[in-house]
Amino acid sequence: MADITFSYVEYRKKLKPLVDIKFNGDNRTINFLALVDSGADRSCSFVSIGEKLGIDFSDYDKQDNVATGVSGADVPGYIAPISFWIGEYKLTLNVAWMDIPFDAEKHYFFILGREKFFEEFDILFQESKKRIVLKKV
Repeated sequence: MADITFSYVEYRKKLKPLVDIKFNGDNRTINFLALVDSGADRSCSFVSIGEKLGIDFSDYDKQDNVATGVSGADVPGYIAPISFWIGEYKLTLNVAWMDIPFDAEKHYFFILGREKFFEEFDILFQESKKRIVLKKV
């Protein structure tokens, strides 16, 4: 199995370990840059983005705390699965869909956290080369 290598991407004037993920559905493909975050327990995004990807959140129970913000505040939302491609690999993850307004100036579209994603890949952050390498396990 081939390694997948992504060069860091400049985001808000800093180089970040962002990887390209691809969602397929409704006869269309949507690509997002997702932050690989070893400090995040679970992958997360926003309800407004999930709706654009075709998730019907009425099928899921709303929870008071699906994530904890940087300030320590509970973030309400839903836990729902989604499938996407990273390179040649298809993954399905349970994602914390946060029910707060998305602000492109402050937020990432998608964060890949440790639960399941870090079990599917050995992840190497190569700061000296400004890249991230994913090796399927």
